[in-house]
Amino acid sequence: MAGAPYSLKQVHWIFYVTFFAIAPLFQYTSGVWPWGYSPSNTRILQVCLLVFIWGLIFVFASGSTDFVSQNYDSNNHEMLCRKMTFELTPMARTILPLGCVACLVVLLKVVGFENMFLRTTNKADIDSSSLALIISVCLRAFVFGSFALLALNARREHKYYAGTIVAGICLILTCFPTALARFNVAAIYLGIAILLFPAFSKKRGLFSFLLIMGFLVAYPLFNAFKYIGAAASFHEGMETIVGSMTAGYTSGNYDAFSVMFWCFDYLGRFGCANGLQLIGAILFFIPRSIWPSKPVPSGELVFSSLNFHFTDIAFPLPFEGVLNFGLIGLPVFALGYGFAVRMVDTHYWKSRKSYLAGAPSTLLLYYPFLLCLTFYMLRGAMMTTFTYIFGDLAVMFLLHFIAEALKKRAIQPSKSPKSPAAVLN
Repeated sequence: MAGAPYSLKQVHWIFYVTFFAIAPLFQYTSGVWPWGYSPSNTRILQVCLLVFIWGLIFVFASGSTDFVSQNYDSNNHEMLCRKMTFELTPMARTILPLGCVACLVVLLKVVGFENMFLRTTNKADIDSSSLALIISVCLRAFVFGSFALLALNARREHKYYAGTIVAGICLILTCFPTALARFNVAAIYLGIAILLFPAFSKKRGLFSFLLIMGFLVAYPLFNAFKYIGAAASFHEGMETIVGSMTAGYTSGNYDAFSVMFWCFDYLGRFGCANGLQLIGAILFFIPRSIWPSKPVPSGELVFSSLNFHFTDIAFPLPFEGVLNFGLIGLPVFALGYGFAVRMVDTHYWKSRKSYLAGAPSTLLLYYPFLLCLTFYMLRGAMMTTFTYIFGDLAVMFLLHFIAEALKKRAIQPSKSPKSPAAVLN
């Protein structure tokens, strides 16, 4: 787990221990499970076995490579202390802030200024369809991606701070913490912090510490803003926040383990989805207006089918495999996810070691944001996660491509016409 200062593997194991070990142990000993389910001991043992199998297969698939030596090494120390920078042309330093302002204007037009600061008020307007969600994700990704590039460029040049300030203001307004889902707040702001502050690379354990504290404090805190309406009084808002903070591990914030109880009931009545939920996640970019029978998120599918009164419930990645393909789906998903984590982690840390100042790859820029997005994928739901992961990746690739294209255009030598003497020769 500590093969690097931070990694996708670390995110997995922090999630695994918190949601599949500590939380369910607390729920079992207290006799209170999220959403009022009362499982038998046999059912609890069955879910424990599934969770154990997932962890065992993930250990094998993700490998045990130490990407960064834990012993002091001058080369490693120099690499970890190296501040990342990014080279931008004057044209890019103009386009990116203007693009941020344009994204802010579009979001203001869609949801209104008064609805930019609470999650309950903007959700229905902009996240009500897959197409609207993609637009929302891409606009915000352009803003925080542009801010990251401009900040890295300002660090390199020790000037050009005006564009960074403009992008920063747009970042705060478009990605206000109480208006976004908890995972997205962590992905954006922790990702920016990792890019800008070498302490996350130099101080082993800092990333894990902040992530764990986020689960214990920020996770239930920001969940409260999901239920605070714009018309709520200060007293009502504080009651909601205190209730969310004091609910402990028995609240729906930590229901990942217990969701499988409901999944077993669903499978007993309706059978597995035969991969339909996975197909819906892969084809996230197709709007429901074109595909009316497009699958709904797995949590909504299971809980609405069982006539539960609340259906906006996350569905953990390990159990997505079971829902899609039955019990065989869990080890298949564990293998696939473990190999993907190993590949991305390895490629990122190899790129970090060979990083040249001013020219980070798209992966070096995107990976810090991906860390917390993978937590969301583990927590659920897979369908909306794919929108964020690939939407952010596409925008980050586009920003990197534009910056590099403008750079090549700026340094390309102009073709001067040949002299008459040269033509005669």
